[in-house]
Amino acid sequence: MLRQGGKVKMEFKIEHTWNGFPVSLDPVTIRLAPADAGLLMNITAPFYNDPPAPPSDPGKPFSGLWDYEVVEAFFLNGQTEQYLEVELCPHGQYLILLLCGRRKVLKKVK
Repeated sequence: MLRQGGKVKMEFKIEHTWNGFPVSLDPVTIRLAPADAGLLMNITAPFYNDPPAPPSDPGKPFSGLWDYEVVEAFFLNGQTEQYLEVELCPHGQYLILLLCGRRKVLKKVK
């Protein structure tokens, strides 16, 4: 945890692939900080533009975003099998899902 301007901030870096190998480029950095309306999530990541932007307006949710270039964050509930999946696209689209167990969608957040 980091403290910036009196606010506690969390920072996570993705420096290894899912199977333990170091990433070959700059790591993805996810920063979380309190904000007036809830939680601010800031992403710094390499951008490849492969594939190009999804066919949707920036700032809007897009189902199927996992087929595009995204950064994903998972927020686990330690008491149940529920978790929140947040997908953010560099073109501005997003997908937020509340899931239970393996890929069982309980709610899509709009």
